Amino acid sequence: ICLDACPTSVAVLPSCGHIFHGHCIKYWADLKDKELDEKADETSGATRTMHQSLLREVDEGAARDLALSERIDELSFSLKRRSRRMEAVRQVVKGVPTSDENSQAEDLGTDSCGDELDLEEWNGELLARLTTVVQDTKAELNHLIEDQRRLTARRAESARRLEALSSELEAEAKSREQAP
Repeated sequence: ICLDACPTSVAVLPSCGHIFHGHCIKYWADLKDKELDEKADETSGATRTMHQSLLREVDEGAARDLALSERIDELSFSLKRRSRRMEAVRQVVKGVPTSDENSQAEDLGTDSCGDELDLEEWNGELLARLTTVVQDTKAELNHLIEDQRRLTARRAESARRLEALSSELEAEAKSREQAP
């Protein structure tokens, strides 16, 4: 603030008792307001950056969750099919007559690649292989379900943090609007 003489016609007399030129004190007040705004921008800039990062994290999590859900559905279907096939082979190996030979032949007449199987080749080795495939499929399915559970928990936490940051940004914007 200047140290020039200040005639009373252009003077501003704040409650502290000092005398200032109107344009000088306005310049000083504007400068202080600008400093406060810059400091607030730095603070809110970090909050906005975190907010944008969480938005991306939530969106990416949703995409991963969708992919996991689709893979879990595929594996569940595959597991049911493989379990039916394994049980039918088990019955054939044991020599147990089945109630529906035709559907069994349809289910068991091809391998997982769609190649025709020779029904005479079914034996304990094939049953062991199918058992291993079913166990591996169950393990993969359980692993994916656990991954999805963890992802869901992370997404919920990110969404909670995102909501808190959104509220913080809103409050900050309202306080700026209300500031003189």
